[in-house]
Amino acid sequence: MSERVRFGDCVLDTATRELTRGGRPVSLSPKAFALLALLAERRPAAVSHDDLRDALWPDVEVGGTTLARLVNEVRAAVGDHADHPHVIRTVPRFGYAFCCETEPDAKEPEGRAICAVQWGNRHVPLPPGTYVIGRSPDVPISVPASNVSRRHAQIVVTNAGATIEDLGSRNGTCVGDDRISGRVDLKNGDRIVIGPATLVFHQSDEAETTTGD
Repeated sequence: MSERVRFGDCVLDTATRELTRGGRPVSLSPKAFALLALLAERRPAAVSHDDLRDALWPDVEVGGTTLARLVNEVRAAVGDHADHPHVIRTVPRFGYAFCCETEPDAKEPEGRAICAVQWGNRHVPLPPGTYVIGRSPDVPISVPASNVSRRHAQIVVTNAGATIEDLGSRNGTCVGDDRISGRVDLKNGDRIVIGPATLVFHQSDEAETTTGD
C-alpha cells in the first residue's frame, strides 16, 4: 500500500520511493528502502526476522548479519541510534519494529517542477523520486556500457527541482564539461554525460504548462 508519512524530521513516500530528512533527499539502497517501508507499513507491530528476510530476499538464503546491516543503513539515514532508538526498535530474538510516532504528510503543493531527461530518441519523465543511472539492467535508467558502473549516478527529483550526484563510479559523471563532486543542482538544458551516454535534462514549472481561458 502506497502512503506518504511524516516521522520526526523525515518524510517517507512509498509511491515515489523517496525519503527526505529535513526537507532534503536521503539516499538509501533499494533493500534498505524496502525494509523501512515494510516496517512503517506494519507499524506499530514488530516484524520477525523470518518475515523480513522472506520479503526482502525471496528464495534466497541470507543471514542475520545481512539484515542487521540494512537496519544500520536505515538508522544512519534517519538519524536513529541502536542504543536509544526512536525510529526502529530491536525486538530481542525476534525482529524489529517501527516505533516512531507518525502523521500523514500533506500532499505536494499544486505548483511543482516537471522534470524529464532526453537520451537520443528516448524521453524519460521524472516524477518526484530517485532515479539511479548505471550499467545494471534493473536500475531506472540503464546504460549498458563497460565504462559505466552498475550504479553510476543518481538523480533525485522533488517538487522544487532535481539534483544529481555520482555514486562513487570509476569514470565519474559530468554535467556539461565539469566532472561533479557531491550533489549538484540540475538546470533546464543541462547535459549529463555518463560514459557514452549524453542525457539532456529538462525542467518546466507546472504553472507554465497550463493555460487559462
